[in-house]
Amino acid sequence: MNQPINLEKILKNHKSGWVAVSKDYKEVVATGQTIKEVTDNLEKTGKEGVLVPAADNYQNFVT
Repeated sequence: MNQPINLEKILKNHKSGWVAVSKDYKEVVATGQTIKEVTDNLEKTGKEGVLVPAADNYQNFVT
């Protein structure tokens, strides 16, 4: 069984907008105020990511 992934540590500095997290969930690879902004930033860098809404509190954000 896989261990839960706690994203609180890598997302704690992102309070609004959207964040793209690497597919291994170890780092933020792009940010933006809208989903389009994040996807545009991903395309520019050639990276892939999982989109997550930014929030004030990620305490219960475990995947």
